[in-house]
Amino acid sequence: MKYLVALLSLSLLFSCASKTENSNNNPQNMQSQNQTKNTLVYVDVREDSEWDAGHIKGAIHVPLGEIQAGNFEKIPKNTNVALYCRSGRRADIALEILKKAGYKNIQNLGGMRDIKNVEIVR
Repeated sequence: MKYLVALLSLSLLFSCASKTENSNNNPQNMQSQNQTKNTLVYVDVREDSEWDAGHIKGAIHVPLGEIQAGNFEKIPKNTNVALYCRSGRRADIALEILKKAGYKNIQNLGGMRDIKNVEIVR
């Protein structure tokens, strides 16, 4: 039994360390893949008008332009970060910038229309 628990723990650790993109855009899957951290922070990298039209409840709004300018101090480094935009393209650009800045537990959820199982607010 101890061997099984150790094996499962190691496989979870290695799967979390190598996974940088969520294949099915399900935030619950991201949380379960990253059991080493307790918090998931959503970061919306869209423009103000897109944010105002609707965003994930509890998300932080940091437009891609701010991230490109190095203004991403609102994004916590020591937690799981899930980036999203309209299609996933801007989130992918933001992901690469943040990885270079030392962010480790970060994923691109893709586009708003693809994300499932979250509450959207206006």
